[in-house]
Amino acid sequence: MEDRINMIESEKMSISTKALVAVLAQSLSVKKASEVAKEYNISKKEIKQIIEMPQSFIDNDKYEDQQLSLLKESIIISRKANKLGRFENLDKIMLIYPSKGSNVIVEWIYQKKHTFYHTKNSELSKLIGDFYDFDSTTLSEDPLEIIIEIPEDQFEEIHHVESDLLDKIAEEGDFHPKITLFLKDFKRNNQQASKNSFQKRSDNSKKWKLESGMLLVPGENYIWSVEIDESEKGKYLLVSVPVNLYIESAQQSFIDLLKEVKPQTSQKKRNKSGKNRTGKVFSFKRGFSFFWKSNFFLFAAILIFFINKSSWISDDGTQVISFALVWEAFILICSFIACFRDRE
Repeated sequence: MEDRINMIESEKMSISTKALVAVLAQSLSVKKASEVAKEYNISKKEIKQIIEMPQSFIDNDKYEDQQLSLLKESIIISRKANKLGRFENLDKIMLIYPSKGSNVIVEWIYQKKHTFYHTKNSELSKLIGDFYDFDSTTLSEDPLEIIIEIPEDQFEEIHHVESDLLDKIAEEGDFHPKITLFLKDFKRNNQQASKNSFQKRSDNSKKWKLESGMLLVPGENYIWSVEIDESEKGKYLLVSVPVNLYIESAQQSFIDLLKEVKPQTSQKKRNKSGKNRTGKVFSFKRGFSFFWKSNFFLFAAILIFFINKSSWISDDGTQVISFALVWEAFILICSFIACFRDRE
């Protein structure tokens, strides 16, 4: 199996949803085929037809014997997998399953077509970047460094308003003075948030358990991470994050899942409506909180110096400024470190 994967590792093989169900009915089990068919809303009548005559739904002439054999094995392995990385963007879905050794099976789902191919764990960052149309080589720093607070009801509202009204909201800036930047990307993303999730399940169970996940809105050279404000219920935080940081975080979450290490991000908290709350590996909010608190104490320390200003000699002012600048630089470094969550 592994030799054949290496021979045609980058070759993509596509199959329709009905053909995928037929392969499962023919090669795995009728039960599993029925489960997958229901997942993709195939009618009971069609499921019966596929189960009774699976070979008639499989196009054997499309691929050579070796390719068709590998495609079938990929389908079977993916449906037996108990770990899964799921990425959603508009009407596209990418599923990543563990395979043998350092390989993974990638499944793209678009317009009732499933495209499978094999690649290495080391290619995960490129996979994720390509899926969201990110160019991770353009910027390594966040060009915006913005955190926007928006009430939950207003965030839900912008999913459903007319396009013209969304432009008006952006112009008036009723939510936040910089909301225009987010709404521009949100509108381009069809007024919805994309998502990723990392899941696992026990053997032979059809119920997946969410391990971690994230809501996001892709920008041009950055992404917006959509987070629940843990300090104040009923509010979302829209945080601009560098593309490369998001990709690295998503890749590490999947690798941790494969190693059965508790992932760094968490989406187990839920809001009042029962929706998943997201926790971030990297959060500017944590860094900003550390920054302003530290500066408060620095400001208090400087005030103490100014109490005795009348007794200063000529160059004491320069020394106080130098003191402040050194500590401000130290605070900035510590604030950046504080943005990262400790491993658990």
